[in-house]
Amino acid sequence: MTTRSPGNAKPPRPETAGDEQTRETHSCDHDAIIKAHVREYSAMVNNHLAKLKALTDRHLAEHHDIARRGELSTKEYESVGARHLNERRKLTEQMLQDHHKLAERHLSEVGALWTRHSRQRLHNLGVAKKAAGG
Repeated sequence: MTTRSPGNAKPPRPETAGDEQTRETHSCDHDAIIKAHVREYSAMVNNHLAKLKALTDRHLAEHHDIARRGELSTKEYESVGARHLNERRKLTEQMLQDHHKLAERHLSEVGALWTRHSRQRLHNLGVAKKAAGG
């Protein structure tokens, strides 16, 4: 990795008409999308936690009921446990897929936002160049 010394630092880019407004708009856009993504992610996580809790509660109730009645043999009881593990695995896999899909969509949205902002900056530079007679 190369570093620049103060003597060969990149010159600052020229300010163009609309830069301050563009920066403010872009900053607001980024704040809004981040807040929306955090809200959406938080809602998904809370939904997943509720599903896990409901599944766990159902499994515990089933185990308590079986134990109270004393109806199942050890082999049958283990079979119930294996079914519960399978249900939990399927739910966990679905949750991971949900997380992956949401992350992919969020990255796509942020990428589109950066593209739109880059185009706006290029437009501002073109307008400034024309205004300067270039």
